[in-house]
Amino acid sequence: MIGTNVGGIPEIIDDGVNGYLVESENPEQIAEKVIKLFSEEKLLKELGRNARKKAEEFSIEKHVDNLEKIYEEVMKKYKLQNLSID
Repeated sequence: MIGTNVGGIPEIIDDGVNGYLVESENPEQIAEKVIKLFSEEKLLKELGRNARKKAEEFSIEKHVDNLEKIYEEVMKKYKLQNLSID
């Protein structure tokens, strides 16, 4: 996986672990990383395995679970604030 170091992409790609981050609008850097990956099969497979593990962190089920936890915390704080106001 190769992506630019902008927006939310750095949250997904851990440089050198599950892919490579490159500077935006730098075709030489992109070409360098592509050549590296295709010339080093072992590295390509390792980064691929790591990318798969990272992708599994982003399942819809985990996202919904995280949202539910956030909502529960907000509701607890809201209830506590309302109790202390009365």
